[in-house]
Amino acid sequence: MASGNNSFVVKHDLLSARVKGVCFHPTRPWLLVGLHSGAVHMIDHSTGRDVARFEEHEGPVRGVDFHPSESVFATGGDDFKIKLWDADQGASVATLAGHLDYIRTVQFHRAGQRPWLVSASDDQTLRVWNWRLREPLAVLSGHHHYAMSAQFHPTQDLVVSASLDLTVCVWDLSALGDDTDPEEEVASEGSAATSSWWDCGCLRHLTLKQPYVQKHMLEGHERGVNWASFHPKLPLIVSGSDDRTVRIWRMDGSRAFEVDQLRGHTNNVCCVMFGGDNRIVSVSEDRTIRVWDMEARTLLQLYRREQARFWIVNMHPTQHLLAAGDDFGLLVFKLERERPAMCLADQRKSLLFVRDRELRKFEFGRDASARVMCTFRRSSHPARSIGVNPGDGSILVGYDGDDDAVYEQLTMPQVPDRAPADVRRGLGLRSPVFFEPGKFAGLDKDSNIAIHAVGSAEAATTHPPPKNTDRLFRGPPGLVCCRSDVGVALFDVAKEAAVAETTTAPNVKHVVWDGRYERAALLSKDVITVVTRGMEPLAAVKVAGGGERAGVGG
Repeated sequence: MASGNNSFVVKHDLLSARVKGVCFHPTRPWLLVGLHSGAVHMIDHSTGRDVARFEEHEGPVRGVDFHPSESVFATGGDDFKIKLWDADQGASVATLAGHLDYIRTVQFHRAGQRPWLVSASDDQTLRVWNWRLREPLAVLSGHHHYAMSAQFHPTQDLVVSASLDLTVCVWDLSALGDDTDPEEEVASEGSAATSSWWDCGCLRHLTLKQPYVQKHMLEGHERGVNWASFHPKLPLIVSGSDDRTVRIWRMDGSRAFEVDQLRGHTNNVCCVMFGGDNRIVSVSEDRTIRVWDMEARTLLQLYRREQARFWIVNMHPTQHLLAAGDDFGLLVFKLERERPAMCLADQRKSLLFVRDRELRKFEFGRDASARVMCTFRRSSHPARSIGVNPGDGSILVGYDGDDDAVYEQLTMPQVPDRAPADVRRGLGLRSPVFFEPGKFAGLDKDSNIAIHAVGSAEAATTHPPPKNTDRLFRGPPGLVCCRSDVGVALFDVAKEAAVAETTTAPNVKHVVWDGRYERAALLSKDVITVVTRGMEPLAAVKVAGGGERAGVGG
């Protein structure tokens, strides 16, 4: 079981052995999963189905990574080996040997311009490999306990590492680039070579100058550090530790220093990374996933397992997707809804929607692109609903959040204006919807239907909704649609009673009415159900994907 902020949208909850490594493919809908059982799975994260399964490691697989631009991926395990795989053929093509203990992480050079792979190991070293030639290039020594993670900088020849010796280190590999010829012959495709420092002809590196510099050593954590990673754009590093803190560090020329701490985890922080420009995502043995606002240093979202500890997390490089591994399997989330809050306006001649804190309008048959009508001040949650008052055309916007539900009322600007909107903000009302001119309804903190007049923050009346109602949608004039876990009921506000209901469409996410309010489409995750105004089903269309719970390998 799980609990937490509903702004986490769970796409898949898959059962398996303990998950120790996860990685999204940058362009294909693939997710690599390394298991404590020794297996590696490639999953289609759009459907939750297995694409392939690989079982050549002897012992747990902790490190997995896709190359950012080529059809290859790497895995590292407790058998001290790194394996390279052809992603299209699903076959192992090489084994890199040299580490003397468990391998914690593996990662390809992020820019893809260098044929480099970095690995971190319990033998207290990092190793940099030329994965094309199956050669080791450098052994980075300096940690005095297990090296728990190693990550490349997104654009520079830098590596950041975390260790149980309480430190985070930044390594400069730019000198190593001078000894890497991009035109060197690529090893034959499909060869099953095994390489080590001695048998691949790399003795020359022992006589050259040290091909790396330890640029920074960051000290401050009070217990071992499990993970560290770079910000995608800013000169920042984030780290997570057994001291239960997440720490933010800044690099400034020859200096690097701690700038802040995020506290809230109650057990070891196992993995942490930047989630886009302004978020930090961390997972912990306290059974939680936490999403932090990097600027405000506040908690935005929390997801909690009742029993399973979280070990690893990974963010998709371009989509709002997050994958987290725990004791019993894999979770895939959408951090933000892909579909923006939207509604029809101007007698169904235009579309209003909210994106990137902007109210945008698109007029059908006229606009080539949506116009920005006004902007909103920053909110901790994305807009979830938008509606237009049929009386005066004013706008009502509802935001995600159960404990801090927010709604805003504003007047639609007559001409596009990027200036911040003049809004009236209210608190504690979920799923606000207009149900007749000048009046809107929402669920208050006691889950009753509260009726408000436009412009008023105080409820005029409250009404008990149908049982287990957790969200409201707009209905015909004088009515609201009440969603529960079993279906949808049409609630007459004046009569304080449900006048129609259906149980054929559970877990409805959206309700769309035709222009005369004679039929409605009830949109669930996998099914669109068309009903009459009396909630009698007319048709059901199953969409691609399938929603049943499955296991990794199922």
